[in-house]
Amino acid sequence: MEETWLSILPCHAIFDTALPALVDLCSPKTKPETVVVTDSRIIQYHLLTCYYQILQIIGLSILTLVECLRLYLGYIGNLYEKVPELAAFLLLTFMIQIPLILFLLTDEEVLILPLEYAVHAIYTVFLSMELLVSFFVLKVMTRTLATEFFLHHSDDTEKDLPGRNLCQGM
Repeated sequence: MEETWLSILPCHAIFDTALPALVDLCSPKTKPETVVVTDSRIIQYHLLTCYYQILQIIGLSILTLVECLRLYLGYIGNLYEKVPELAAFLLLTFMIQIPLILFLLTDEEVLILPLEYAVHAIYTVFLSMELLVSFFVLKVMTRTLATEFFLHHSDDTEKDLPGRNLCQGM
């Protein structure tokens, strides 16, 4: 059974050998500091325990997939005034997105770069604003749709009342 060189080398050895070549291809006039910064980012992932490496990969994957679904549901719920889709948008934001982003932002075991901290903090502010706005929009939308439903069905029931037909004939 033959093993490829990828299965023999540890992951950090692959990155140590492949990354400088990729950096040289992308920018021929790179400074050595740029390579060191890029190498330290990749090494930071390997400084995490296996448990946190798996949590990071799963967390970012879930965050990406749920974000796509959440934006689709919010778009459909807002555009077509559909309450279930807008409620699903609200629940996905509150139950999945905010806890995941807070985990990535505040956990002390995860190595957070300053840029990641800034981006996650801004993203948390946007999610909080979306949560508040979608709650009030959902509240107004359900009230409006309930009023329309009541007015539409009250007109139909008034036409079918037997006493109404007697009073019109006199």
